Amino acid sequence: MQNVTLPPANWYTDPDGDGLRYWDGVQWTDHRAPGPDAVPAPTATVVRARSGQRPRWRSGWVIAAAIFLLFVVIGAIGNTIDPADSESTSTKTPSAEPSKRLADGASPTLVPSTSKPSPSPSKSTSPTPSTTPIPSAALITGYGATKDDWLATHAQAPGFDDGSAFLPYVTTEESDSQPEYAGVDLVTPVVSYIVNLPSGTSLAEAEATALAEFPPGATFGHWDKGEAACSIATIRSPPVEQVMRSHGWEDWVPGVVFSTVTADTDQLDPNNVTSLNMMPIEDAKNLGFC
Repeated sequence: MQNVTLPPANWYTDPDGDGLRYWDGVQWTDHRAPGPDAVPAPTATVVRARSGQRPRWRSGWVIAAAIFLLFVVIGAIGNTIDPADSESTSTKTPSAEPSKRLADGASPTLVPSTSKPSPSPSKSTSPTPSTTPIPSAALITGYGATKDDWLATHAQAPGFDDGSAFLPYVTTEESDSQPEYAGVDLVTPVVSYIVNLPSGTSLAEAEATALAEFPPGATFGHWDKGEAACSIATIRSPPVEQVMRSHGWEDWVPGVVFSTVTADTDQLDPNNVTSLNMMPIEDAKNLGFC
């Protein structure tokens, strides 16, 4: 009769190739790992007993000693290799204990991982850019308009050179048929012209008229009221400034000069502003040149 003793479950030299392969105590598994070739593949130990006699235990002690030495070697290997990690490409040394053979009839117990998943990166708290739309160039029909848009929204004044004066007429101290728009430099963009005002226009009314030449939202920027002859101001209008920059007016902004010119005076009268001189002005604090 023959008694077959199978090796315990652990890592052994792969009989089909280089490295190590996991023996589950009964058969080879598909778990493989690189390792030294010093540990031989497991083989069943056969102890022959004489017919009708018990096996000779002397040979068994020799086998037990050999297995003990084998445990010493494979135990060192088992400290650094775990079956679950055999196919991993990680270079970190696992912390699991060496595999041990289960008792007869026992089932392996799966221990859930205690590692916590990495926290998801927090959402950015950066401010969301403003989505407030800027009026398009299609809304620009006054200051900053293209030549075609200006002509489409202004009627030529009869008796004046084409493109230089436009209706409607206004009544001034000099004439009752003065074109409201005169001295127009009809190029794209239109940034230089004069707006004639009716007699008796106050400075507040003149300011409202100046802002009306721009798309909604225009405001006055810097004021220069240091001279008696006139007042000068810059006008801030993002869509118009964008048009100006696209046509080479990099450091310039819309500007207006408020003045009073009559037969009796050329000094600004806040109760009788006669004209607005619309022009590009360099964006500076000292604007005075009346």
